[in-house]
Amino acid sequence: MKKFFTILAACMLMSLSMKAQWIQTLTGQKSISGQSDLINAISVVNDNVIWIQDQSGNEFSITLDGGKTWTTKGFPVLTQNLEFADLTAVTDKVAYAVLSQSSGTFMHRIYKTTDGQK
Repeated sequence: MKKFFTILAACMLMSLSMKAQWIQTLTGQKSISGQSDLINAISVVNDNVIWIQDQSGNEFSITLDGGKTWTTKGFPVLTQNLEFADLTAVTDKVAYAVLSQSSGTFMHRIYKTTDGQK
C-alpha cells in the first residue's frame, strides 16, 4: 500500500511540472539599417537582462525588462570584417564577444564592453 501512495505522489508531482509552458517573447530586434535579422547567440544574465547577437554578427540587442523592450546597437567598425563566434554577458553593462578571422592567418579576438555600448 505504501508503494501505491509513493507512486501516486510521484505521478502527481510530475504532472505539476508538465504544466510549465514556453512563453513567446518577440525581440523586436531591427537592424540599424532597418531590416530584421535572425538571432545567432543569446546570453542570459538574469530574468530581466538578456543579450542577443544577430546572425550577421554586426549588431547586438539588450533587454533590461525580461524581453518587453530591446535596444539594438552595432559592434565597433573595427569588428566588421570578422566572423562572430560567441557572446557572453556578465551584467547589463559588461559582456564579451569572441570574433574570428579566417582569411590569411586564422585568429580569434575577444572584445569586452563595460558600458553596454559599442
